[in-house]
Formats: sequence, structure tokens, C-alpha cells
Amino acid sequence: MRKTFGTMIYQEQVLRIGREVGDLTWAQVTELRKSMSKSLGKEFFNKFGDPWKEEAMRKGVPKKIAEEFWEDMCSYGTYNFNRSHAVAYAIITYWTMYLKAHYPMEFAAATLDAEDEPIRQIQILRELKEEGIDYVPVDVDASTDRWVPIRRDNAGLLVGPLTQIKGIGPVYLKEILDCRATGRPLRDMLRLKLANAKTEIDSLYPVGDAISRLHPDLRAIKIISKPIPINSIQPRKVDPRQEVMILCQLVRLHPLDENEPGRVAKRGYKVSGPTKSVNFFVRDDSGEIFCKIHRRDYESLYPILMNGTRQGKSLFAIKGNCPADFRMLWISRIKYLGESDAVQQAAE
Repeated sequence: MRKTFGTMIYQEQVLRIGREVGDLTWAQVTELRKSMSKSLGKEFFNKFGDPWKEEAMRKGVPKKIAEEFWEDMCSYGTYNFNRSHAVAYAIITYWTMYLKAHYPMEFAAATLDAEDEPIRQIQILRELKEEGIDYVPVDVDASTDRWVPIRRDNAGLLVGPLTQIKGIGPVYLKEILDCRATGRPLRDMLRLKLANAKTEIDSLYPVGDAISRLHPDLRAIKIISKPIPINSIQPRKVDPRQEVMILCQLVRLHPLDENEPGRVAKRGYKVSGPTKSVNFFVRDDSGEIFCKIHRRDYESLYPILMNGTRQGKSLFAIKGNCPADFRMLWISRIKYLGESDAVQQAAE
């Protein structure tokens, strides 16, 4: 406790207090340690409280102090960690921050190599661009099997790997790199793939760019309302009585029946009238949000949502209300805008 200025920080401190002050058994302090790693909190710890406080008072700790100290121990259990983890995390944090500060290009390349999800890669690349580090999704001459940092004209540039190209896997990658190393010409099929290279990170704003390509003038398709970014939709920050409009891409959806047994058991009763509804998620270039089609609107809105659409590709204009106590949209109107890869497919 001296090294932490009398403040409980590590699990080992709680274990020692449990044994030396409260005479808890090794089985009890072991259970206490396991519960701390799960952050079970005060309710769980209280079952050890009476024996601990009784023994602490027997050793001369005043009742009021024993009770206050136990309260501190219980609240501590919601955020604690052990000392070895603290040291390990501190070392990792120090070296990653050192590398980011002194070798930002190399650190960025390694970070992107470790991230497979295109959406997350785009978020990282946006942050890097704001820091002055630009990128190209792929370069037929410079790309390898991983992200490559290149410095040009005193500026940083990250070049994506060949595997970013759709249709290029480990086998084709090896063939391309072998041809590059030996000077052997590529097969026509691979040469065409490289010439028409398309990746999931061609744009840093893929949803907005796809909608702009499909509909340069939204008024031409009778969209007059001004769309707002999804990340600006927050409870109590938008008027729940006022509809908002977003331009978005379908992420995933789940049609359901409100009278499914599990829902009835949780609710405690069956609903009357229409019972089918839809839960779904959409995203734009700023974020993602949960949406729901109420059972009253199912018949009119669900067919629009499901009219040959594809999760991760289909684009919509959606209107709805955000309640005051939960971040979501209750949907009132849906307009199908097309598929995000439609222009690309037409060009090919």
C-alpha cells in the first residue's frame, strides 16, 4: 500500500487485506480474485463482507472504519486488475506510443496489416490523412504482401497490399511477386486483374461517394430533406418529435414476430393486432445505428427494405425519430437508392 499511497490499485492488495485483516480462507480469497477479474461488483463481494468485518473488528478496527473500508473494497472490485497485468500493459503502451511518435509510417503500416475489416481500415486511413499521411489502396508496381510505407517529396504515403484487390489471394500473390522478381511477364488474366484493380478501400467515404455516383442530384429523385450524419443522432440531442433523414447502407437485418415465445416471456404478455416487425442496422461514413420498423408499419415498409436488397451493398434514404432515452430510429419512411457497387459493375 505504501507504493500506491494507501490506495488499492492491484488485486494482490485486496487478497492480502482479505487474508491478513479479515482472515478469509484461501478458497475465499481465490473466489474473490476470480470474481474481480469478471468485475462482478459489490453485490457479489458482499457475501464475504460479514466474516471479513467481524474479524477486522476483532483485531481492533472500529466498526465504522471496517464498514467504510469494505465499501471501498467492493467498489474497487469493479475496475481493478493485477499488478503483473498493469506492468505488461504499461510496457506495451509505452513501446507502441514510442513507435507511433518516432516511426509513424511504419507503425501505421503495421496497424493496417493487423486489421482485416475494410470499414475499420477506412477509419484508420481517415485519421492518418488528417495527420498528413496519405495512401493508395494498391500500386501494381510497389504493392507487396503487406502495407508498405513510402516517403515521397517529404510526405508519407502508405501503399496497400496486392491482396486488397478483389480476386487476388495467396496463390496469385505469389505468382505476381515471382514474376516481378524474375522479370517474367504476367499471364493475361493477372495483368487484367491488376489493370482493373478494385478494392474495398478505394474511397475513404464509400457510402457517400456511392450515393453521389448513383444520384448526383437528390432532388431529381424527390429527396428534398437535408440528410444528417448518423453520428449526430443522439438521444436528447435531436428532437424526438422531429423526423431526421439519413442516407445509409444496409448492414444487417432481422425480421421478427413480436409474439415469439422468448419475447412474450420477457414482456409478460402477447401483443394484439399485427405482430411482425423488423430490427436492422444501417451505416453511413460517420457511424452505425440501430433501426426498427414498428409492427404497424411492417406491411408498408418491409417490402421496400427487402426488394432484392443485399446486406453491405444496398443504399437507402431513411426517415425516422430518435426517442429521448435510447439511441435508435423508429422508421417512418424508406426509399431504395440502389447498390453501392452498381456503377462499378456497369463500368466493368
